[in-house]
Amino acid sequence: MKKRIEKIKEILSDGQGAIITDDRNRFYFLGFNSSAGVLVITKEKAYFYIDSRYIEKARKTIKNATVILMEKLYEQLKELFKKEGIKEVLLEPDVTTITETIRWKNALKEVDIITENKLSEVISKLRQIKSEEEIKEPAIYDGLSENQKKLMQFAQTVPEDKAALILKVMQSIVESD
Repeated sequence: MKKRIEKIKEILSDGQGAIITDDRNRFYFLGFNSSAGVLVITKEKAYFYIDSRYIEKARKTIKNATVILMEKLYEQLKELFKKEGIKEVLLEPDVTTITETIRWKNALKEVDIITENKLSEVISKLRQIKSEEEIKEPAIYDGLSENQKKLMQFAQTVPEDKAALILKVMQSIVESD
């Protein structure tokens, strides 16, 4: 997972950072599942801001980012960006709503918020290639029947643009079991 973050660092120019908020993308980069959190990647480091519900587990689990308790996120990010010399921040435009984008722009006026597809395109390409670990991850399969496990393994080898169809098939199988 460390290599995945390195791939994002490679696309960043000096003075750029990336904010990843989508839960699936955070899981992909960190191997940590949560309903909240913000992954910030700069050219030098990765930081994961998480609320108090998950902080202990995150600190024990995440090895490829500095885990920080989220208290006043926007103030914390302003401080980080100033310290790191970040002037531009890339968002995930394919999963960030217009309202969220406006909120980021209003809260972080000291930096330019970039909403072009650069970050989303790289994440999408990275996520299309599954590691053996992802395909065989035992925690994913807890409580599933053998057929459901096989379907999950197959689904993880399918490019992400086909995932919606696979999800519908999986849901119908789960409902019928």
